[in-house]
Amino acid sequence: MNLLIALIPALCWGLNPTIVGKIGGKPIQQQLGTALGATLFAVVIYVVMHPELTPSLIIGCIISGAFWSVGQLLQYKSYGVLGTGKAFAISTGLNLVLNSLFGVCVMGDWAKANQKIIGFAALAVIICGAVLTSYSENKEECDLKKGVLILLIAAVGFTGYSCAPAFVGAGGIQAVFPQAIGMIGGSLILSLLESKEIKKFDAVTFKNMIPGLVWACANIAMIYANKLNGVAIGFTLSQMAVVVSTIATLVILKEKKSHKELVHTILGTIVVAIGGVMIGFTK
Repeated sequence: MNLLIALIPALCWGLNPTIVGKIGGKPIQQQLGTALGATLFAVVIYVVMHPELTPSLIIGCIISGAFWSVGQLLQYKSYGVLGTGKAFAISTGLNLVLNSLFGVCVMGDWAKANQKIIGFAALAVIICGAVLTSYSENKEECDLKKGVLILLIAAVGFTGYSCAPAFVGAGGIQAVFPQAIGMIGGSLILSLLESKEIKKFDAVTFKNMIPGLVWACANIAMIYANKLNGVAIGFTLSQMAVVVSTIATLVILKEKKSHKELVHTILGTIVVAIGGVMIGFTK
């Protein structure tokens, strides 16, 4: 059951890029819409559940949300540079490396030798799968370098987002509301750095509240998964979203791929799935 909970974010986050792509808008509009949707979800949860909040928990989760705002905005920007499917695949690999290393080195995950062997082998398999899905016959080195740099910084943001709640022992329900404060606050600050010509609260911004609600469902499941399984396992399994995202971008967004690119994408998706199964054996 614990591992099934850890797979919920994979489904929701995997569909999220496709939903955002169908709605459209500038990255900052997508960001603000996602944050608003997640905040609405958080307010409802807080009013209904009345979770007990401590000062340390509030601070830790606000920091988590602020880190997320940086990571998510940069990920949205990377879609325009690399394409949704390719950017999400590369993002998956970078997030896996940073989050898992943090979980193992700082949080004490994979304490036993056999867990480390299986875990790091699984990471290598998943990263190889992500690289395969990102294969492109059209080599655009400048765009690739720019995209990877954007996603590397985004991965740092996502690492702070996923690990900060663990430092204060935040449970799923408790973390949602203060985390949303950090998300919307960070997003609003980042919006001030964008061009004034972009309408920050246009109709498309509010349409992007839909992926925000989808994201929120994944978020609460991942917080629970990290608490139940550890950061390395919880976050790693959530990155199985690359499988869902790859299929969704091909079927729904209809991203064009050559026969060779399609073969690499399908093979990479299978490899990622195998790595995800391997992660389960570290529990």
